[in-house]
Amino acid sequence: MLKDGSLSRYRCHTGHAYSTDSLLASVTESIEDNLWNVIRGIEESIMMLNNTGDHHAEQNDPKLAAQYFQKAKEAGDRLQVLKDMVAINEPLSMERISGDGS
Repeated sequence: MLKDGSLSRYRCHTGHAYSTDSLLASVTESIEDNLWNVIRGIEESIMMLNNTGDHHAEQNDPKLAAQYFQKAKEAGDRLQVLKDMVAINEPLSMERISGDGS
């Protein structure tokens, strides 16, 4: 952290400088982007698990099909937790933290 009078600035290892607000905004945006990437990955795995379960059901292997469907359900439960997290994630700023922003 660098002090410039009453302002605080942050500098990364490559030399880019950020104000507290811009760094907070960047970090929260990155977190949200990463959460959406994880959500997409889990959605894709759920589709794959269900498709594989369908395949085993068509091949008259209901026990194995049920195992794939169960894993898809478990992944869906975890997915809902992540979606709930994204829904309550908020962009951070000095105003929001100090209570001056809505």
